This record gives sequence, C-alpha cells and structure tokens, in this order.
Amino acid sequence: MMREARGSYVQSGIALIVNLYAISLMVSIPYYNWQYAREHSFSDWLIWGEFAPTAKAFAWPYFAMQRVKSREMARRPVPTPREQIADANILTAIRAVNRAIRADVQGTHLMNGTSELSTSERSQRVVAYAQQSLQVADGADEEALNKLYPEFGTRLKRDFAEAQRLRILGLTNGTDSDFARSQELSAIWRNWYDTNQKQIEEAFNAALQ
Repeated sequence: MMREARGSYVQSGIALIVNLYAISLMVSIPYYNWQYAREHSFSDWLIWGEFAPTAKAFAWPYFAMQRVKSREMARRPVPTPREQIADANILTAIRAVNRAIRADVQGTHLMNGTSELSTSERSQRVVAYAQQSLQVADGADEEALNKLYPEFGTRLKRDFAEAQRLRILGLTNGTDSDFARSQELSAIWRNWYDTNQKQIEEAFNAALQ
C-alpha cells in the first residue's frame, strides 16, 4: 500500500510539473519571438522567426538560469512584467499577419506554379492553404493592426480575408465568378501591400522597440 501511495504521489508530482511547464510556454513563446523580432527587425523575423525563438522558448529554464548567473543574482522573479506582456500582445497581432500571408503565398505559388499533383489534389491543397490563411486573418485584431499601421487591419479583413473566402468558394464549388473576384481582391491587396511594404515594416519595427 505504501509503495502504491508513493507511486501515486510521484505520478501526481510529474503531472503537476508538466502542466506548469505547458502553462509557462504560453508566456515564453510570444516573449522570445518578440525579443527576436526586436533584436533582428521585423523583416528578418518574418523570414526566420518563430523557429529559433520558439525552440529557445521551450528551453527557457536554461536561459533563465544563464541570465541569473550572468547578473550574479541569487534569484530572479519569474512573472513577466506588464510592459513585456503588452509587447507580446503586439507581436501576437504581427504573428497573425505573418502566418496569414505565409499561407497565402504558399497557396498562390502552388496554384500558379508547376506541380506533379493532379488538378483535384492541387485544388484541395490550395483550398487548405486558403482556409488556414482565412482563419488566421479572421482572428486578427483589426483595431490593433490599424493602430500599428493605418488601414492595415481594415484592408486585411476587407480585401485579403475576403479574397481567401472567395478563393475557397470558387475552387470548392467550381464557381468561376467567385474565383475571378478572389483574384481581383488579391491583386488589390498585393498592390496596396507592395506599395506600403517599407512603411509597414518600419511601423512594425517601431512597435517592437
């Protein structure tokens, strides 16, 4: 009985540690991504972000200990300051844009490029990319994005997200009118984004400082 009880305590302890670690990742992942974007600029993070900083976030206890040693402190508070949480929230909005655009680029490349896939298989994958892009864009905070750069959130919802929605309808139902309209909206979005890309990146970089 004592051995069984001891084993139960050990299992409960392990489960508690795992749960606490999982909760800590909800803070460490956006924080290390924010830190990477701040140190390397938004354009570098757009290309290389999420992978290295996210991997670093999973090993946050090690880096936390290294920071403690470097400052020769016996102990350092774990909670993230309010300022860091606010910056992490800004990065969350930027990450949503990054993911939506990345999925759109992958789907557009597959749709317009050469592929060994059949027409049906290609359409299914393009639709999957569009659904992913639409889901992220729909969940993005329009007001927060408009504060980062004027009209960005509005145009993301009105032109970009609607283009994804119509692309899905056009390819799924075979409606040429929906697909043609999605192409028009995509062109409108790309023209606006390409024209303002430099200023957008500067605004995003400034928000991450």
